[in-house]
Amino acid sequence: MTDKKTKAALKKILEDKGFKVELIKETGEETPDLLASDSHTQLLIEIKERHSTDRSSMDGLDVRLDKVVRRNTLSGISKKARGQLLLRSTDRMFNLLWLVADPADRKLHYEQFRMTSYGIRIVTGRRAGRGFAKECYYATYSDFYRWRDVLNGVALGNFGGVFVNDYSPRYQCFRATNFVKLFEPAVWQPTELEQRGDAFRLDSDVDRSDEDAVKKAIEAKYGVEVSGFEDLVRFSA
Repeated sequence: MTDKKTKAALKKILEDKGFKVELIKETGEETPDLLASDSHTQLLIEIKERHSTDRSSMDGLDVRLDKVVRRNTLSGISKKARGQLLLRSTDRMFNLLWLVADPADRKLHYEQFRMTSYGIRIVTGRRAGRGFAKECYYATYSDFYRWRDVLNGVALGNFGGVFVNDYSPRYQCFRATNFVKLFEPAVWQPTELEQRGDAFRLDSDVDRSDEDAVKKAIEAKYGVEVSGFEDLVRFSA
C-alpha cells in the first residue's frame, strides 16, 4: 500500500501545477491512488514506491552489484498497477503508473524501470566498419507493449521524467497533454530517439525469446552487423 505521505505529496505537486486532484478512497479492492484533471485531461494514477534492499559482498567488502537491465520484479509492479487502473479507468482517462524511488538509489531504480517498461537491451556490433553500442527499445519483453491497451506512461518522482508508451493506441493524444509537457526535456519517446539516430527501436513481430532472430531483425532493419548484447552493471560501496 502506498504511504499516505507520498500520496499527499504528489497531490500537492500536481495541484501546484494547476491540476485538480482527488484522493481515491481506499476500499476492499486495491484501487488506484489519484484522479487528476485540468481543463483538457483526466489522469488516473497508481503510485508505486521502490526501496533499496539488495546487497552482495565481494572479497569481504560491502559492495553492491546492480545490473541495469529488465527485471521481472519490476514487471510485476507494472502488472499489478495495470490491474488496479482497470478498476476505475474509462475511455476519457489516461492511465499512469507514478514511481517514487528511494533517494539513495533513485537513478538506478528509474533506469531499471525504463529498461523494463521499454524492453531495452544494449546492442553491440559494427556499422560501415566502425563499432557501436546502442540501446534498442523493444529488443526483449516489454511491459509497455504487453499493457499497451491500458498503460499510457510512467512518471518519475517530482517531475523527474516520464516514459511515454508509444505502443499505446492513444500515444499521440497523451504526448500532446499539458501533463507530459511539464516533464520536458526529460520525456522518453523511442520513436523520436530512433529518428535522431540515438537508439534502435525494434517494431518487428519477431519472437523476443529467440536471441538470434532478434539480432537478425535488428540487422535487417538498420543495416548493421550485430555481435551481441551487453548488460550494464553498476558497482557501488
